Amino acid sequence: MKSFFEVFEQKKIELKRAGEQYQRLAKEVEAMQITARLLSDAEEHAGSGETGKTISQPQMLRAVLAERGTEMHMSEMLEAVKKKFGKKLAPNVMAAVIFRYAKRNSVFYKSTLKPNTWGLLEWRVGTPTLPLGDKQSPVQ
Repeated sequence: MKSFFEVFEQKKIELKRAGEQYQRLAKEVEAMQITARLLSDAEEHAGSGETGKTISQPQMLRAVLAERGTEMHMSEMLEAVKKKFGKKLAPNVMAAVIFRYAKRNSVFYKSTLKPNTWGLLEWRVGTPTLPLGDKQSPVQ
C-alpha cells in the first residue's frame, strides 16, 4: 500500500503534466483564433478584388459594367477598372477581347447607337448567353 506522501507526490506530477498540456492546448486555440480571424478577413475582401486570387481582364470589364448597370464607352470601362482593380488595361487589346466575346454572343454586346460602347447581354431579355470563359457557340 502506498503511503500518503507517495500519492501526494504522484498527484503533483500529474498536475504538472496537466498544466503543461493545458498550456499547449491554449497555444493551439490561440493559433486557431488567429487563423479564423485571417480567414474571416479574406472572405470579407473576396468580392472587392483584394484577395490573392487573380481575376481575368474580361471579368474586370464585366464587373465594372455590372456595377454601373448601363452601357459604357470603352474608355469609361478602362478608367473604372483602373479605379476598382488598380490595373491599367491596354485599350486596343481590350477592344479586341470584348469584341470577340460579343461576336460569340457571350457576356457582352456592342451598342448599335454609340461607337465603342458596350453592355452586358444579361440586360437584354431573351438573349441566349454563354458564361464568361466558355469557348463554345451559343445554343440557338
